[in-house]
Amino acid sequence: MQRLATLGNRTHGFAMEWFQAAKIDVVELTGLTKDALHVHIGVIAFLALCLLLRRRAWDWPPLLAVLLLTLVGELVDMLTRIARGNPMVLFDHVHDLVNTMVLPTLIFVVARYTNLFSRPSRDEAQPVAPAAGSDTDVGETGDLA
Repeated sequence: MQRLATLGNRTHGFAMEWFQAAKIDVVELTGLTKDALHVHIGVIAFLALCLLLRRRAWDWPPLLAVLLLTLVGELVDMLTRIARGNPMVLFDHVHDLVNTMVLPTLIFVVARYTNLFSRPSRDEAQPVAPAAGSDTDVGETGDLA
């Protein structure tokens, strides 16, 4: 374990410290708790990846990309704890993973297995009544005026 901490400190020390400092800055700037920040970041990342990858919310790639980013973030957190000599508490990392993934997963499931986010097709769309006095105004006899 000590070798892993040393490796993390030597090879990725600056990146890990920068990442941790950036997280603290975001917490202070937004006033959010770290748990709330995980929830917000998960949703923002999911929606941004849907746009960047040009995929719908029911497609797997955005959800898997958020999971990958979350795992990488938690790995950096683990390595930072080890490098600082703090004990690694696995429950804390699982807690963060769940907080980050719960809403993107919920959006994915709802989009994939319900029609809550689907648009009506052109056939299902409600017809728009013509404006009064327009060329397509129907007279009392049912003929076009």
